[in-house]
Amino acid sequence: MTIDNPPKISVIMSVYNGEKYIARALLSILAQSFSDFEVILIDDGSTDSTAEIVGRFRDDRLKFIRQENLGLTRTLNKALELSSGEWIARHDADDFSIWNRFATQVNFLDKNPDIKLLGSNCFLQPERHGIVNEVYCCPEKHDEIQDCIPFYNPFVHGSILIHRGNLMEHGGYNEKYRYVQDYELWTRIITKVEARNLRAPLYVRSTHPESTEVKVDKHPIFEEIRGAYLNSAGDIAQLEKEYIYTVPFYPVLSWKNGWTQAVSKTFRGMSQEAGKHGLDWAGYRFQSLFYAPWLF
Repeated sequence: MTIDNPPKISVIMSVYNGEKYIARALLSILAQSFSDFEVILIDDGSTDSTAEIVGRFRDDRLKFIRQENLGLTRTLNKALELSSGEWIARHDADDFSIWNRFATQVNFLDKNPDIKLLGSNCFLQPERHGIVNEVYCCPEKHDEIQDCIPFYNPFVHGSILIHRGNLMEHGGYNEKYRYVQDYELWTRIITKVEARNLRAPLYVRSTHPESTEVKVDKHPIFEEIRGAYLNSAGDIAQLEKEYIYTVPFYPVLSWKNGWTQAVSKTFRGMSQEAGKHGLDWAGYRFQSLFYAPWLF
């Protein structure tokens, strides 16, 4: 990948003291079935073994930068400036992607060129027991997404692909906000770009005690951003239906819709990728067997 031949996707990631999860996140990206991407990973002042773990990866698509702590929003903008792909993919350092996420999203975008912001539903994995147990469902169509904006965040930030040109045109992330920077961005661009969420869960969101979702009260920030949006948007109609909801995930019962196979195949790919980099692969292999032993 060069300036004359940029990748289709630039994955932008920030990590801070992510030694427990960063390998898993990177393995899920590097094992994607779609390979035309780069990863811009910035270590935002970690004091643990994050850099040592990332240093074990040998892949030319991975660009690793270390810096003093700037916070997530400023770091994402720095990664954005360093990126060269047509599309920007967000990814959190403690989550992981389903094996065909990029292929599915790029295929949809190629068939729907008017779409410039694309997310998806996601699996939920509480780290206290370490297994995927729910699917988090988002509004799918643009009108539904726009209707939801005054009430809650209609995207899973880590699942999105957004056209780099559109993101740059609208100024990237607002550095006034250390948290909830994604919701603030959606409120600025939702009337200017066409957006969708795919029904298929293509991302796995982890919940654990170290996450900002648990440690930081983001509600006041959300309400500040929401208030600014309402002031500019005028009259807002009440939602006629609930667009954000969860459904349970059971490996055997979720076979028919393909969820079980998707999760199992993701862990299998991560196991194979781990072996390439001299990382522990057995745990990922066990997870793959756990979700769908009949595939082996």
